[in-house]
Amino acid sequence: MRDLEFILRFFALSSDSMRNEQKEGISLKRFLNVFMESHRDPTDDELTAYSSRFTNAITFLHAAFGGTAFHNLSSTHPDRLVTKFNPTIFDSIMIATDFALSSNHAQLPADVEEARRRLLIDGAYRAAITKETMRVASIRTRIGKATTMLFGLEYE
Repeated sequence: MRDLEFILRFFALSSDSMRNEQKEGISLKRFLNVFMESHRDPTDDELTAYSSRFTNAITFLHAAFGGTAFHNLSSTHPDRLVTKFNPTIFDSIMIATDFALSSNHAQLPADVEEARRRLLIDGAYRAAITKETMRVASIRTRIGKATTMLFGLEYE
């Protein structure tokens, strides 16, 4: 069920509710529950749109990075990626990609791997994916950094 939680996390953290959130921090569990409750009975068109957004973003990222799209750099060997999936990297890069795709500006740099490594070593991004990850400022910072460093766009 963790995979479903990550999909839900993608939709909830990219929602207008998150963009308009005024609190300093959120409880992820409560935020996801409220999001699910408010989207309890989606129409067929809404389901199609959700499916398309997720599929397009995940397909785009898999083509660019393969199976390690959501992995962090090793702290002991910074030239290597760890084998573990990272949820905060997932939400930031997925939301950034979804934003770029919806803006029709989903163009990664020629050296996509170098761009990803620059993102993963950026001090503000590292702090946003590791410390106080459910602070609204951290969520916005990691999404904004991913959007700017991978696509050259400002996350709105």
